Amino acid sequence: MKLSLRARLLVIPAVAVIAIVAAFSTVEHITQRRWLIDRESQLLERTTREAARTLERSPGAWQTEADSLDVRLALRVTILAADGRVLADSRASAESMENHGTRPEFVAALEGRPGFAVRRSITTGQEYLYCAVPLVPHAGARVLRLAEPLEIVSHLSASLARTSAAASSVALLASLLVLAYVSGRFARRLMRLQRVARRIGEGDAGVRAPETPDDALGQLGRALY
Repeated sequence: MKLSLRARLLVIPAVAVIAIVAAFSTVEHITQRRWLIDRESQLLERTTREAARTLERSPGAWQTEADSLDVRLALRVTILAADGRVLADSRASAESMENHGTRPEFVAALEGRPGFAVRRSITTGQEYLYCAVPLVPHAGARVLRLAEPLEIVSHLSASLARTSAAASSVALLASLLVLAYVSGRFARRLMRLQRVARRIGEGDAGVRAPETPDDALGQLGRALY
């Protein structure tokens, strides 16, 4: 099916605009999710540091302490030894968990700084934001790690994505309307010039082409005298 001149003038810019809006929306969604994770990381770090101070005053009953912190904070709590062994975990059996010595958040905490990671837990199958901080060595414990389910971040990200999608849809609709108007006007001017050129070619010396506005098509119209 052969497209009209107006359709051809509209389709290519419209496809370009749709592609740009789609790419912008994708990048914005990724940026929003990263911002939310950074924000939650800051909050989780403060909570983890405060929990670590509580643990450093505890007698060393790690499973009891982990369960108590979980009840108070509603976060998964893991207490680790210097070699990566899990001493206690509030959501799983410590004995069944693998060594955490290579986990990036644990390595960072063992080096004396807060460590962060986002991944799906092998033990629970749930995606978490992890934060680990060093502990003053006491009864074998060296690192405290808190884990927050990313479900909250996902809900916030989805909410922001819906708002962004609505704004993008409005912008896209406005752009397409403007494109439709501009392409229609441009197509009509080209078709008038085409008719004038045809009549001049047929010997009609009295026909004149529109000279306004003073753009490339207007200059072409003046040239058709």
